[in-house]
Formats: sequence, C-alpha cells, structure tokens
Amino acid sequence: VAADGVVRAERSHLEELRLLAFMEGVPEAIQADDRDRLLSLFEALAVNNKIEFISAIDTQGREVVSLTLDLTSGEAVYYFGADYSAIGPVARVLNGDRDDLGDKFTGFLETSRGRYLISAAPVRDDEGNPLGALLVGTRLGTLLSEIKLQALADVAVFGPDGELWRSEERRVGQEGRSRWSADR
Repeated sequence: VAADGVVRAERSHLEELRLLAFMEGVPEAIQADDRDRLLSLFEALAVNNKIEFISAIDTQGREVVSLTLDLTSGEAVYYFGADYSAIGPVARVLNGDRDDLGDKFTGFLETSRGRYLISAAPVRDDEGNPLGALLVGTRLGTLLSEIKLQALADVAVFGPDGELWRSEERRVGQEGRSRWSADR
C-alpha cells in the first residue's frame, strides 16, 4: 500500500508536469529566463492544484525560479539561482536520459523548506530542442500523511545512509484517544 501511495504521487506529478510543459508561455519564459512570467504562471497553478513545489531549471541546471507552497497557510515562497545540476532526476533529464518508462524521473530533494518527492521532465521548444527542465514535488510530510491514511499503518522514510528522514506514527494520548504525530 505504501508503494502504491508513492506511485499515485508520481502519477499526479506527471499530470502536473504535462500541464506545465504545454502551458502557453512556460517554455518561452524558461528560454528567456523570465522569472516574473514563470512566477505568475506557477503561483496560480500551485494554488489551484495544491502543488507544493514547482521549479523551472535552465539547460545548465540553474534554477530560473522555484515556488514552494504551504498548503496549510497558503504562503508561497520563491527562490532562484540555485544549482540543481547534481540532483539525480534533474541531471538525468538534462542529459537527455531515457529509461523503459520514458524521459521523466523521480527522486528526493532537500530544501530549506523540507524534503520533497520530486518528478522532473524535459522542456523543449517547437523543434524539439532542449530548453531545460520542470520539477514538481510533494512535501515528504504530506506524502507520508496520505500514505498513512490509506495504509492504516505507521510509515517511515529513511535516507540512503539509513538516517530517519520522517515518520508518521499513531500514538495514544493520556485520555486514551489516538493522536497523530510527525517526527522531523
């Protein structure tokens, strides 16, 4: 059930990436490094579709602009200029890699706003030339909460080095009622 939750998140990311990649003005704004245009397009989409992370990356792996959205408060925070070229899914997209499932890749990204499950897809011009990459993501805490509700079990995610990244577990309070908590 937990693996199905991750697959559902990846499918949702792919739908969002398709929407972004073919949205009028996005490829051109990435090519022109037009941060303001991208922000106006990203913010409306993020709020309406509850997307917690959207990023546009140029062909060198430099962040044109990223948006993180806090679904609870509605606060959007913008970033630009970071080097994403060494982030696994981004590097694979920028290198033009393909696997049995295509040219989109998924992995984890750690930011100042937390860890995210991200999916990356290439962005191309009308002639098929690469313009960069688009990323969408779900906060790890949001993902685990959704998986926990469906699995009806405690869920934890560990990093590649075995470090606990996040857990969602059921705890019984003093009154005997259940309450949910998130570590880290």
